[in-house]
Parts: sequence; C-alpha cells; structure tokens
Amino acid sequence: MDKEIQDILIKADELSQLIRRHPVGMRYKECIAAMKDDRKSRELLYSLIEIGKRIGTIRAGNDEISPDEAERHRVIDSELRSNNKVKEFITAQKEYLEIVRTVIDRIKNPDTK
Repeated sequence: MDKEIQDILIKADELSQLIRRHPVGMRYKECIAAMKDDRKSRELLYSLIEIGKRIGTIRAGNDEISPDEAERHRVIDSELRSNNKVKEFITAQKEYLEIVRTVIDRIKNPDTK
C-alpha cells in the first residue's frame, strides 16, 4: 500500500474516532450496549426489521398482507409504543447514520457545503 493511501486511512481512523466521541456516537454506542442486554428489545427490533422487509415485498406488488400478518403488525406496534429502549435505539441509529451519510456526501462532493 502506498504512502498516500496510508495517509488517507490514518485520517479515516481519526475521523472515525471523532464520530465515536461525538455525543451522537456515544449515545448510539450506549444504545447498542443496552439492546445487547435486553433480549425482548432485540427480538422486537428484529421483528420490526422483518416487517419492514415484508412491507417492501408487498409494495413491490409481489404479495398481499394476510389477516394474521396484520394482527402481528398491530401487536408489534403496541409493543414498540411501550418499549423506550427500542425507540431510543432507532432514534440514536438514525442520528448516527445521518452523520455518517453527511460525511460520505462531503467526501463525494467536497465543493458543496
């Protein structure tokens, strides 16, 4: 690997550390740890992810939602409303990924500020 690429990777490591030390990065890391310690919250999050995939399939016109699935969605929605840990995780993840997206956009378009 040439010196210029090594220099870029060193700067990328520095940037990664800045993002992790930022309050949004720290909050995201805390939320990840909290989710690891809570099986029920992890299962709810995985269920939400599966619902999202299923909705994507339905929107693509490849299928329809069954009455059983609709009921399962209502149950999961109710569980989500009462589970602050998952809601906080989702919010923290969105904020963290927005920072990462903004950095990537700046790298792709350095003249746009």
